[in-house]
Amino acid sequence: MNSNLARASLALGEHMEIFLIAVVIGLLPAAIASGKGHNFVLWWLFGAALFIVALPCALILKDPKKQAAEAARDAALAALVANTSAATRQAPASSETATVDADPVKKCPWCAETIKAEAKICRFCDREVETLAHAD
Repeated sequence: MNSNLARASLALGEHMEIFLIAVVIGLLPAAIASGKGHNFVLWWLFGAALFIVALPCALILKDPKKQAAEAARDAALAALVANTSAATRQAPASSETATVDADPVKKCPWCAETIKAEAKICRFCDREVETLAHAD
């Protein structure tokens, strides 16, 4: 009976060592994730349970504050580009001929793209178009 108790105690000791090692190595991904602004306890549990998965995840993980700042910067940049491109594009007037940047333009009757009024061939569809004679 004493030998069974000794074996059980030895087995418990081995399991306790494995448990303590898991708890200690779980601190590494937790410390990395905590430094990036994430919950230390959750990452500690994740690291202790699945260290081989938690460590690469913690290394790849981004700081949510930096990520939000990057998203705001990207949105502002996209809005700036959209405003700039909308400002440079000017819709032609309701008539067939309009003026963009002081050059007379017209719509191609074949592809409806805006081309110069003096154009004889549309640069988009390569078809012949009539030139408009405008009075100066």
